[in-house]
Amino acid sequence: MVQGVGQVDAGYYTCEVRNPDNTVRSEAVIVTVIYGLDTVHIDPPGPLFLPLGDRVTLTCVADSLPVPWFHWSQNSSILVLAPTGAILSLVLAGMEQTGMFKCCSTSPKTSHSTTGYISIALGLGQEGLAIRGGPCGAARSVPPVYENEPPSPSGGSDAAAQDLYQELWT
Repeated sequence: MVQGVGQVDAGYYTCEVRNPDNTVRSEAVIVTVIYGLDTVHIDPPGPLFLPLGDRVTLTCVADSLPVPWFHWSQNSSILVLAPTGAILSLVLAGMEQTGMFKCCSTSPKTSHSTTGYISIALGLGQEGLAIRGGPCGAARSVPPVYENEPPSPSGGSDAAAQDLYQELWT
């Protein structure tokens, strides 16, 4: 048994047996090491402030073997029900194509998942908010940001939003 196996241990292996009279070597076998989904990020990094009519292509990047499944959502609404590819392309036709986009990446072998976020808004030269990382199941409510003024904390009933407010603005 080999302990502490990592990505660098993947490859071809043989077994060799020797005695004083003979040496026998097995045929090579390929060892595949399953790994991944420690981090996910979205390219290009955000936040993005784009003019109306611009096309944007987002790529969810996750180092994993096997290749993970990707789910895209926008403002907590699933964009595609089935697992999709790592690339999401859109044309900014109006406010409905703006907001917080989330790429959830899941390993088909281990079911481990993690998430990347990016904010997309219309306009140029405005300040905004970009959040990266986190487990897929832990969707976090993101308070709106207007001209770089901190939002007021939620009324106390939503603990996740209160925690996010504390993390972002204190």
